[in-house]
Amino acid sequence: MPYAGVAAASVLQHAQADSSYDIFILHGQPVTAEIQKQFAALAAPYANASVRFIDVSKQAAAWRGKMLVRENMALANYYRLLIPQIFTCFNKIVYLDSDVLVCRDVALLYQQALKPGTVLGAVQDALAFSSSAAQQEFAKKHCRHLGLKNPSEYVNSGVLVWDLQAFRRQNLQDKLQQCMQQFARSPHMDQDILNAAFYQKITFLPMSFNFFAQPPSLPGLHLPAEWTAYLNRRAQAMKAPCIVHYAGVQKPWFYPRMPYGALWLQMAQNTPFATDILRLAKTYACTMRRHYRRRGLYWLLQWAYRMLNRLQNGRGNAAQKAFALQERIKTCVLWKQYSTQEK
Repeated sequence: MPYAGVAAASVLQHAQADSSYDIFILHGQPVTAEIQKQFAALAAPYANASVRFIDVSKQAAAWRGKMLVRENMALANYYRLLIPQIFTCFNKIVYLDSDVLVCRDVALLYQQALKPGTVLGAVQDALAFSSSAAQQEFAKKHCRHLGLKNPSEYVNSGVLVWDLQAFRRQNLQDKLQQCMQQFARSPHMDQDILNAAFYQKITFLPMSFNFFAQPPSLPGLHLPAEWTAYLNRRAQAMKAPCIVHYAGVQKPWFYPRMPYGALWLQMAQNTPFATDILRLAKTYACTMRRHYRRRGLYWLLQWAYRMLNRLQNGRGNAAQKAFALQERIKTCVLWKQYSTQEK
């Protein structure tokens, strides 16, 4: 909630007087009176803005044990799939992850015209632009599995424009439910489901509306034409990003020295959530020190789960456990790198 509070604060700070801003926060756990008070204080100075909470715990309860949950990614990732069911009185909405920072008026995103026949506006994901040959091969196979012809058609789900009127007109709820069942254990979770359900029904938006804070790792000196075009679009978006997205395990509330981390921290310090964010950062540091000491054990367990997965021919959940441990090891390395820089 504190991180969602900073995202909401960044929306309100760039709000224009001639627009109205209705902010809805989807949650699956009880919202304390203190949190509600903090959000109310956040919105109080803005006569043209409101903040409301929507409890989706009943819908989310049905997903437990069915939908994949990964290291550092909770069941809340799937909440955005409930949007068509929840916002039946709206024709168009903007969805934002809580790990974003809005740097310009979010109405610029809302006003983006979607192509006829499409129901979503989204920005191309970095999946197609990995510096690893193995990752590139995975992206090709994975996107084909989802029904996409090319990884460059795959979009990120952290920032979305929903044309709910077109969604209802095309009666796509059954298609969405079908993909939720078919890809319930897909590695990129809700993002894979949305890409599969709305393939060729997505308008690709400018990168400035979902600008990844972390720059991509370059594969080498001689870049393919697609890479060059991607980097050119990123360089253009960097001049005036509308929304900075801190995608991945590296978050500015834990790693303020990351790209655009100082910008996020500056916004956070001017919100009612500043004290909570500092407390959570200290707790995270203690947790990561413990994980870092155990990284050797995690590596051995990861290897054991990989062997078990081979013995089971991929029928159990050993592969998922191995992947979770792999993510934790990566986080340990990242934390050590940045904690050393802090010293």
